[in-house]
Amino acid sequence: MPTNYEHDPIPDGFLSLLENDIQTTPQRLKAVTPELVARIEGLVGEVKIDLDAPIPGSFT
Repeated sequence: MPTNYEHDPIPDGFLSLLENDIQTTPQRLKAVTPELVARIEGLVGEVKIDLDAPIPGSFT
């Protein structure tokens, strides 16, 4: 982790919101269907992403 990293509270808040929603209304959860996977792959199937590449504008 970079030494000049500052904690960003936004993801924590979002994850807490999701956690609360899952706990209070678990019936809303739905499995990812093969059709959804196929649709996503059709949209981004040829996009190459380097997970190790730096994010523009990120802390370095």
